[in-house]
Amino acid sequence: MKFLRKNRFNILIVFLVLVLIVVSAKLCSYFTKTHKAGFLSLILGLIVASSLVLIPFDVSYNLSLVVTSIIAVILGGIIVLGLSKIQ
Repeated sequence: MKFLRKNRFNILIVFLVLVLIVVSAKLCSYFTKTHKAGFLSLILGLIVASSLVLIPFDVSYNLSLVVTSIIAVILGGIIVLGLSKIQ
C-alpha cells in the first residue's frame, strides 16, 4: 500500500497515456476507413512540416548528402503512392 500511495500520480499518468493511445488508435482507424485520402494527406503534411523544422539550414551540404536525400524523398513518395492505392 505504501508503494501505491507514493506513486498514485505516476499510475494515473500511465493509465491516461494508455487510454489516449487506445482513443487515438480508434480515431485513426475511423478516419482511415471514412476519409482515407484526406487522412493520408494530413499524415503526409505532418511528416513534411516536421522535416522542414528538423532540417538544419546553417550546415554545409556535400553531393553525397544531397543525392541520398533526393533518393529518400523519391522512395518516400513511392511508399505514399503505394499506401494510397491499398484498398
